[in-house]
Amino acid sequence: MLAVILVAAAALALRGSNSALTYDEGTYLLSVLDLQRGQQLGTDVFAPQPPLFYGVVRLASWVFGPDVADVRKGIVVVLLAGVLGAYLLVRALVGPWAGLAAAALVVVAPPIPLDAARVYAALPALGLTLLALGLAAQRPIGRRMQALLAAGAGAVLMLAVGVKLSALIGIPPLTLLLVRRPPRAERGAATAAVAVLVVPA
Repeated sequence: MLAVILVAAAALALRGSNSALTYDEGTYLLSVLDLQRGQQLGTDVFAPQPPLFYGVVRLASWVFGPDVADVRKGIVVVLLAGVLGAYLLVRALVGPWAGLAAAALVVVAPPIPLDAARVYAALPALGLTLLALGLAAQRPIGRRMQALLAAGAGAVLMLAVGVKLSALIGIPPLTLLLVRRPPRAERGAATAAVAVLVVPA
């Protein structure tokens, strides 16, 4: 069922991959072209978004191709990671069927279906934030795996913040997810994630 939801999400999002450019998309894509030609972000190229957003766009261009429709595919992939994150988060807290419902809701909730393929910073940041929360909600057996997942959740959330600063709203729920169980076995995992969150700041 999750695979069906992800495929449906991709199909729904990619319907607009060949639509006309908006002003913001054109600005971002031109900025990335300037960066690829050796100009510096923040000096030669104006940076209205954090640096990692331009890194995401450049990576999408490298993986899928330089055309606008190709770059938009990369943005959709990041959003699909958020759909997976929503499933993992709600499944861990409520159950598998609720997780599927949450994933489906992310797919159809406005304005996501309309803007999922746009080269904007907001939806990739949202996707990474949801993935971070989904990882933080997991409760595997073993201290080492708990610590790895917690540190991974913190790292993914920092990536989200590097894409758009609005992802900072993910810090309180991530912290609550990591400390919601007080046993000693999980303190190391929570400490690892908090370290990942605090040190870059």
